[in-house]
Amino acid sequence: MHTNFVFEEPNDPKPSIKHHFTTFITFIVTLFALPIFAFCYFGARVSKKIWMQVLSNRFPHLEFVEKTTIKTLLDSQKNQGVLNVLMSIKGSCQPLQVRQALVETIIEKKDRIGRYKYPKLRAGLVSCWGCYAWKTPFPFNIENHLILGNSTFRGRLISDQNIQDYVSDIVSKHLPGHIPPWQVIIIPNVASTQEKYFILIRVHHLLVADDEPLNIGDFFLLKNEEHDSYSECASPYSVKTQTSANTIKSPLTDIITLPEALPKLFNLLSDTLSNKWNEFISKYDPIESPKTVQSGLGIFHCLAILLIVFVKTVKDLDKITTTNKNEDISNVRLFLLVFQSEIMRRDITTTMLLKSILITFSFKNCILSFFRMSSSLTCLFWIKFPKIFYYEFLALLTLKKNSSYPNTTVAYLYNYMPLLYTAGKELIYLSKVIYTAPISVLNEIVFCKDNSEPHQLQTESLCGRKVIAWSKPVSRKIIGHIAATAGVTETEILLVMTKNCIKNYFQESGLKVPKTVLLTARSVMCDIYLTSIKKQHKESDDGLVCITLPIDDMDENNPMDEVRSIHKEIKRVRKNQGAVFTIGKNQTFIVETLPNVVARIILNFWTRKFSILLTEIVDNSDGALRETRWGHTVLSFLCWKPPQANICMSLTLQRYADTVRIGVMTDSRIYPQHVNATHGWKETAQELNNYLESSRQKN
Repeated sequence: MHTNFVFEEPNDPKPSIKHHFTTFITFIVTLFALPIFAFCYFGARVSKKIWMQVLSNRFPHLEFVEKTTIKTLLDSQKNQGVLNVLMSIKGSCQPLQVRQALVETIIEKKDRIGRYKYPKLRAGLVSCWGCYAWKTPFPFNIENHLILGNSTFRGRLISDQNIQDYVSDIVSKHLPGHIPPWQVIIIPNVASTQEKYFILIRVHHLLVADDEPLNIGDFFLLKNEEHDSYSECASPYSVKTQTSANTIKSPLTDIITLPEALPKLFNLLSDTLSNKWNEFISKYDPIESPKTVQSGLGIFHCLAILLIVFVKTVKDLDKITTTNKNEDISNVRLFLLVFQSEIMRRDITTTMLLKSILITFSFKNCILSFFRMSSSLTCLFWIKFPKIFYYEFLALLTLKKNSSYPNTTVAYLYNYMPLLYTAGKELIYLSKVIYTAPISVLNEIVFCKDNSEPHQLQTESLCGRKVIAWSKPVSRKIIGHIAATAGVTETEILLVMTKNCIKNYFQESGLKVPKTVLLTARSVMCDIYLTSIKKQHKESDDGLVCITLPIDDMDENNPMDEVRSIHKEIKRVRKNQGAVFTIGKNQTFIVETLPNVVARIILNFWTRKFSILLTEIVDNSDGALRETRWGHTVLSFLCWKPPQANICMSLTLQRYADTVRIGVMTDSRIYPQHVNATHGWKETAQELNNYLESSRQKN
């Protein structure tokens, strides 16, 4: 039986009066600022649409990228947002098979009407008046995109010893501007003891954006899996390890508990209202019951018909405006035309309305209404009420059994009170998140305290070129064993290993080791990269969290102190960063609300502070290796997200099959010290495992 080494922290002290006062004032100020944000939002949207229209009219041969994202906002010719993916493939290098698969799968693939399915592959990406645009026609030659790399680098044959230097040298060069922004580079590995080769894929982020049909997985040329692991797991971030049958979720996801009872309650109310409305229509609509018109209409019946006509008109108007957007007719006039048409369908005239008033308030109808009401009240008090109480009492007696009185109030409350109670709890929880969101954003992002002086990654002047490196693989079985023994998640163990890699970078580079470093982190599914099908869940939907990673404040003789420190920080993040996580899931809100210049200034300030980007890639394939379309096995898979703005280092915790690696991408200004950030990855895992084994043997 494993010993749990991570003890739960004591209950947090109650917030002080000062904290409550600050939270209240911040929330009130945010409420008063909402009209300003709304004005900025609509102003920015309208101005951007006008600007796009001006550019489209001025340059009709260009297709401008209208959707502005954070990546697009921070992208430049100097600092390109290029995704880099490296695959190690078992087998002999056969460029012709790769070419054939690339041509058939994406380049020459056409839709049902004979057009190219991915036309952007043949389009050039240009910058025009501060905006990106696709230019067609553009010179296209597959030889410029499918490249056979050299078998030697700096006088030595390509092997496992110098492959990192060779790939890093390729990545450090910008994509050529005279061709479409993508490349597939085949790298032979003739000096390796194992028969294998590498494929390096370089793609501009706009080519595989969320609104484009092309996905980064299309370039990997993998076989379509019959069993899609993405849809099988209950959570898109769950991963089954070989050490445990239980599903483990990354603590970097689901910071906010999504409501479940509220959507159920909403659907229930919607269904109930829909049924009542249909009953209302069947009773009062002359189209559904023509006999009601023949017997004469009262004023209340006419008002009911007018309400039905109004609702029907609104529905039809919404359909018409959606299908006919270019019609030169105002919405008011269109509403009147549809309303008049619905009135004529039901033969409702002004004379009929005036006659309905006379019918309703005639002496005969008033006397009949009085006697009808008196008899109804008498029947209600002496017959219906006792019968209702009797059935309610019987329903109460048979409550916990299969009640034969489902239409009683007692049965209704018994069935739906738990749902109402849970929905109420969720509403209170969401209200608390919204109430504390302003102060949380200020504390976690703007006024986040760093206990150390600014370090090199925050002060380095960046040139925009990138270099990469990666670590030795570590078995996921070992990581799962360490996590299960320590009583934490795999992600927290990987963060401990990442912490030591960053520490080694500062130490081996001869720099002062900071006490803490600030980084932004997110967790994404490996299937988002490896599959060729656009998923409903996209990478941009994943939330972002800000972590203060402790580096140099633990006892080196006790590795579990590092685990406790990381566990404590993750617990704090999950407690306080619900609003930050939500903003990370809706990053376009920043660029849509603020002018581009203001948003760029804010992002440059933020990335100068949080100068490290961490991406956790989760693979839930249970150790299965993918295969290419020509039958070769993909041994390893590494992805690097480009650091933009003032982010100096981008780290990737890459799970693939049964191994975990760390990938590092930094600005080339810190070359060759960037390799130091991969040192200690495997050693930290071995040290933790040995410490836990020795502690278990002592116990």
